[in-house]
Amino acid sequence: PPAERKAIQELYLEANHQTETTGVDHHVDHIWPLSIGGEHRMFNLQILPAEENLSKKDTFREEDQALIIQRLFN
Repeated sequence: PPAERKAIQELYLEANHQTETTGVDHHVDHIWPLSIGGEHRMFNLQILPAEENLSKKDTFREEDQALIIQRLFN
């Protein structure tokens, strides 16, 4: 949907802004990785420092599950 597409674009802009502001590289992370069935949707995206994002690789952690459930039902 167009509204979600716009929100996703804004999230990427915010990640870039955080990188510029802090000097620390930030990524938009798929909480539930695409490679294991996650979706490219707002409820599944978050901004993380690049180092943290790269360290989690393609894992879906227990705490990530709780975050996805919370976002889907709030």
